[in-house]
Amino acid sequence: MSKSYWLKDQKGNFSNAKEDTFDPKNRYVGIRLQQGVPLLDRDWNELEDIRRYEEAMLRKWYVGNGTPDNGYKITVVEPPGNDFKIAAGRCMVDGFEVVNDKEICYTDQADVKPLSTGTDRADTVYLDIWIEEVTGAEDPALKNSQDVNVPTCVRHKLEWRVRIDEESKGKENHHYYDLAEIRWEDGIIREVKDLRTTKLTLASVKDELEYVRQATVNKWINGGEIEYERSENGYKFVIREMLCIIRGQGIKFVKVESGEEVKEGENCVILARANGANIEPEIEFIITRKNLLEWLNSWTFEKVMPAKESGYVEPVLKSTFTLPLYFFERPSGAKELKETDLRHNGVLDTCLTELASRLNARERRMCTVPLLQQTIFGRAVPVATITVGKYPYEVAFDGAHAWVANYGENNLSKIDIATNALVETVDVGKNPRGVAFDGEHIWVANSGENSVSKIDIATNAVVETVDVGENPRGVAFDGTHIWVINFNENSVSKIDIATNAVVETVDVGEKPRGVAFDGVHIWVANFNGNSVSKVDIHTNEVVATVSVGEKPRRVVFDGAHIWATNSGDNNLSKIDIVTDAVVATVSVGISPRGVAFDGTHIWIVNSDDNSISKMDIVTNAVVATVPVGEKPRGVAFDGTHIWVANSEDNSVTKILRGDLR
Repeated sequence: MSKSYWLKDQKGNFSNAKEDTFDPKNRYVGIRLQQGVPLLDRDWNELEDIRRYEEAMLRKWYVGNGTPDNGYKITVVEPPGNDFKIAAGRCMVDGFEVVNDKEICYTDQADVKPLSTGTDRADTVYLDIWIEEVTGAEDPALKNSQDVNVPTCVRHKLEWRVRIDEESKGKENHHYYDLAEIRWEDGIIREVKDLRTTKLTLASVKDELEYVRQATVNKWINGGEIEYERSENGYKFVIREMLCIIRGQGIKFVKVESGEEVKEGENCVILARANGANIEPEIEFIITRKNLLEWLNSWTFEKVMPAKESGYVEPVLKSTFTLPLYFFERPSGAKELKETDLRHNGVLDTCLTELASRLNARERRMCTVPLLQQTIFGRAVPVATITVGKYPYEVAFDGAHAWVANYGENNLSKIDIATNALVETVDVGKNPRGVAFDGEHIWVANSGENSVSKIDIATNAVVETVDVGENPRGVAFDGTHIWVINFNENSVSKIDIATNAVVETVDVGEKPRGVAFDGVHIWVANFNGNSVSKVDIHTNEVVATVSVGEKPRRVVFDGAHIWATNSGDNNLSKIDIVTDAVVATVSVGISPRGVAFDGTHIWIVNSDDNSISKMDIVTNAVVATVPVGEKPRGVAFDGTHIWVANSEDNSVTKILRGDLR
């Protein structure tokens, strides 16, 4: 008996000394028969093996392990004892589907070891599947006694057993899947923890998307500052104008004043609400004795309310319509209120955390990261606003952190993109503007002292300062060199990142600002020249000058085109990098500045509109406009989120790109 890919030994009468010829490393996808030559069993068998392998791998890598119908669920027998039940149903393991036709107990199975009671402990219950070869000896029907009376072909059959980890795993040609953890007490199985992935169907993916749509639609954007003063009969609250996302729509709330009586020991919950089909906005003030602060701080979709208290109205919170804003407590004996600002909490962050734990456990490629990026069915939604230094100008991404150049404080803010926490502030030269990452270092142009600072991202230390031309602005990396725009000298400096030396200075157009790299050329936006210069990085020569709109500020590369933001014309020029021709002009917001590419869309900062536009690079259509902070400037993409520097808010806005295309 000899080995095949699917099972350890083969019992049938096969050619090639019973050795299968199938090997997945060959990457064969089919077999072609030829005329005039023998047809061997191993050719036919390899064709079947190729088909089976492709189907199994498709299910393994694109669907995953688990059950669509609650199959193979492990439960305690009644009354509890030295056994457990195995539910009927289906289960997928490494691309192979096994079926249990009816509920059985562990002890109903053949060829499994008896459960040993032993001491108190926990065991893992797992599904063991393998392929068995079936001949006429095991199945008399295969002997073909009704006609040829000769066994022709053998069969492969999928076998399974549910076992516990007292028996060793790791048998050759076997596949394993953990079903449950059972806990023993006094020799009896008392508790079962389910380890399966359930609802393994495309329909369940739709359900999860619907959950995301409902649970991630409410977020405070800006405004809503509150003031209060004590009056004779209570407290007068004033809430200023505010913008929120309610049920996926941007809702503006007008200034609201309200007088509320808050007695000692009572609390006031303030909510933003949009009720009815027309999404009518209102601010609601609710006086309650129950302290709901802990509950509000961890508010998630469909979270159960604390117990009601007689005589008080409790907030009715539904995440599809409601957003908590503030919580005020009046302690016993106090006249002043204790304020808790809930605006930044929203619903999105907590629900995404809950959703991530649900999806990541599935180990399914189709349901983990993409769902977290693709919330609200394509809507781009701000998820955080982070305070940084004074007058933030540009943003760059290093793989784990966003770096923000603070023009007004001569430093850079380093933000952890996972936690949104400001983890470091690094002092650099005067008036930093452009920022770029070279794989190990952040480079920032110090426009007020004609230099570039090189920062080690591991130590957060400035390791070199390189003198460049007058008033440096934009910065870009070409793989070996940093290119720095010299605004007042109409040139660009080329710096060797190994030696930190300026190796070339290239003259470009009048008053250059932005710079981008397309893989072969550097492209420079000439603000006063209303043009873009194309520089060959090998010859250091300008090989083309392309006329664009008025006052171009920034440029970005999308893989085939260069896009230039024309701040004087409120539009973008799309340039074919092969023909150097402007192939489209797209209108955006007022005074477009920074621009970034996320793989499918161009994002354009509209400085005088306090917004950012999202544009489809295929249709050249603006598909979304998202409100951000005041006077936004720079923008960067981190693989999941867009980061926008708001120069007059001293903040950056983090936006979930929400792309379902």
